[in-house]
Amino acid sequence: MAFVNIIKAIQHLKSIQCFCFKTNRGSAPARYMAAILIFYMMALFWLVVYLSKDMYYFNTANYYFAMPKFIWKWLTLLTISRTLIIRMCNFCVLGVLYLGICFSLSFMHPSLMQIAAPVKRSTAVLLIAELLFYDPAVEKQLYYALYPSVFSVAQYDHLQKLLHGVTVSLNLLLVVLSFGLLFYTLMQTSRLRMIRLNIFGVIASYLMVMCSYLYIFLQYPCHLIRFSKLANTITYLSAPLISSNLFYRLFPYFTIGSLLLISLSIYKSNDSVLRMRNDDFSISKQIAASDITSRTFCHFMKNELLAIEAELDELQTTEEGRQAVQNVIDRCEHLYRRLDVIHRNTRSASLTLHKEQLASIMTDLIAEQLANTDVEITCNFDQTCPSVMLDRNYFEQAVMNIITNALEAMQQNQNTARRLSFSLNSVNKWVILSVADSGPGIPPEILPNIFTPFYTSQPVARHWGVGLSLTHKIIAAHEGHIEVESHAGTGTTFRIMLPAVH
Repeated sequence: MAFVNIIKAIQHLKSIQCFCFKTNRGSAPARYMAAILIFYMMALFWLVVYLSKDMYYFNTANYYFAMPKFIWKWLTLLTISRTLIIRMCNFCVLGVLYLGICFSLSFMHPSLMQIAAPVKRSTAVLLIAELLFYDPAVEKQLYYALYPSVFSVAQYDHLQKLLHGVTVSLNLLLVVLSFGLLFYTLMQTSRLRMIRLNIFGVIASYLMVMCSYLYIFLQYPCHLIRFSKLANTITYLSAPLISSNLFYRLFPYFTIGSLLLISLSIYKSNDSVLRMRNDDFSISKQIAASDITSRTFCHFMKNELLAIEAELDELQTTEEGRQAVQNVIDRCEHLYRRLDVIHRNTRSASLTLHKEQLASIMTDLIAEQLANTDVEITCNFDQTCPSVMLDRNYFEQAVMNIITNALEAMQQNQNTARRLSFSLNSVNKWVILSVADSGPGIPPEILPNIFTPFYTSQPVARHWGVGLSLTHKIIAAHEGHIEVESHAGTGTTFRIMLPAVH
């Protein structure tokens, strides 16, 4: 029965409330949403109590709510003032609107929280004024002051309807504002898909709750009392009620589904935010398609290195020659171990993203890989750039593929200084790494194909055409973008864009 399901929804709400307040996951959004649901259910409760006092709805109780008759009779005989019921219902209805604004503001970045207090204060003042305007005692005093000296009964009723339309519009505007604040948060948050999906889930579940709220309470608070100054009497009017029986029968299931969805969304969102605040925050995810090419390449190289070592062991040379051979063997073993690590990581087809400072990683990479080259290195790193989420091994492999191609390209320009320029800056919610060389540039007819697997303009015996395709797939697995700009004779610039996190 629908009313029993509503009771179950309220019980389920209590368990969610306890979860939000007692666990360390209970952040501000979770507490505000728990409060919204509590006020929403209490508004429904007081509406049902008011309906039970209206004989007009006695015979339609089952039609609307499918309530057990003994509960309906108990509510009917309950000794409680209708004026108090109206006040409590109005308070709960307006409380949902205020908490909705607070809920939306609680997701904003700390740097923007200075606007939260004025918005909350303005909303509170507006809703308190509205609560007083619809209070039965205030209504009575206002009616007695304006009738008949200022307005006739018809004019007073017309004024009430006009002001009621204004308050309904303001309440609807507050709901729209709360959604606008949530969407603004979505647009300002990190571009990481996991985080944006969590925020989107919160918005979707909040939308479900508020749509059902507006469907029932869009016209509330409303004028439910009519006064007669001459007879000194008060008449309680019937509450506005939706004519759709289907909605009331589906409402409990809709509410329970909304509760489950919003609880899951807030939990995941809070979990992401709390983890991101820790230095050991990481994300494990799959890397698609790149494992096949990388596995083939690593397997081939490992076999070739083993073959080279075997051949070197057979060589008989002088003492100096033996030392040179041993150096080559040591270098082969180092490369073998490095390829073995990459191969094992690639076989798992997954990467683990950690919160890192890209400037620090690039400084270490340049010092390690380019220290003994005759290339002129220029670095322009913005040290204030936000952190990014990346797998260091994979990312270094991607950047080294770009650097290796740049070094090979610059060897073709014998009369031009070999320069590599690295820059790092942030734009909006992206951290952008640029790698520019002074090579001959990439021909326009080749440029569209440089990220295609196994495509190469060089001899196949020395170039497999896997480097840039791997780089593209690794950056894509980091939820980033890579683009290239090249002009004949002026060099090539690669730009890697990664989502920023705070």
